[in-house]
Amino acid sequence: MSEFSPTDSALEGFRLAREHPSAMGIWAVISLVLSLITYALLLSAAGPQVAALMDIVTKAQTTPGAPPPDPEAMAALVNAMGTALLPIYPAMLGISLVANAVLSGANMRMVLRPEDRSPGYLRFGGDELRILAVMMVKLIIFFGLTIVGSLLMGLSAGLLGVAGVLLALLLFFALIAAAVVIAVRLSLATPQTFAERRIMLFQSWGLTAGKFGPLLGCYLLTLVLIIVVAIVGSLATAAITAVIGMIAGAPPKVDFSSVQAFFTPLQVVNLVIGSVIGALTLAIKGSPPAVIYQRLTGGGNQAIFS
Repeated sequence: MSEFSPTDSALEGFRLAREHPSAMGIWAVISLVLSLITYALLLSAAGPQVAALMDIVTKAQTTPGAPPPDPEAMAALVNAMGTALLPIYPAMLGISLVANAVLSGANMRMVLRPEDRSPGYLRFGGDELRILAVMMVKLIIFFGLTIVGSLLMGLSAGLLGVAGVLLALLLFFALIAAAVVIAVRLSLATPQTFAERRIMLFQSWGLTAGKFGPLLGCYLLTLVLIIVVAIVGSLATAAITAVIGMIAGAPPKVDFSSVQAFFTPLQVVNLVIGSVIGALTLAIKGSPPAVIYQRLTGGGNQAIFS
């Protein structure tokens, strides 16, 4: 089994972005469309609640000497927002999962089957459905881990007094550690599933045996790179907002009360910048597992013929 460089693997997304700018552009367009759909659904269902909540938070943060937000009012707004969003939540979740599966498949294809070209390396077929299945199983695993951990922490804190609180704290850190171990050990499931054209979830556990440290180091470096890119994107949007505020004589205010009020030219520009950052983030986040799998197995799809 070959070795891999954690640093080189973490930087793979930047190399792909440089070599495939047209694909990055297509991914950015898809990200923009998804953002527009998400905000349209969100604000059409719960615009007034979101606007009221943001207004309370903004006043508390920007008004000198302002009292802290009323917890009961905040809770009531959050509950009202949750009730309003409940009918559209399945649609939003479904769109997000399918879009992530398609974009992840494009990322896998770019690394593991570069000869299998299409616009943006995008397709929708068996590869994407298998990736979607892997994603959903992972979600179920981490959701179950969270539920079990929360129940154990709640029981410990409620039944054992001060000792239970300490035990709950230990359980909290143990839960985080378990989630990190599972995430790292199953991180090659998506590229392995894509390469072998069949669902390969827990086989990743064996493939990553003895490589937890380098994998964790690679993913931590990847996280740092994603944060840096996000900061750059935030600075860009802040600069544009500041310039427009200087021209207008007052800082522009984001109005969440309705779809029409939200989609101002400034917000569309900010969403475009966010979509470009999102496309680059996708490459940075998705490429390391693919290239690591490729290095460890000596090729992206040799297992198909074994």
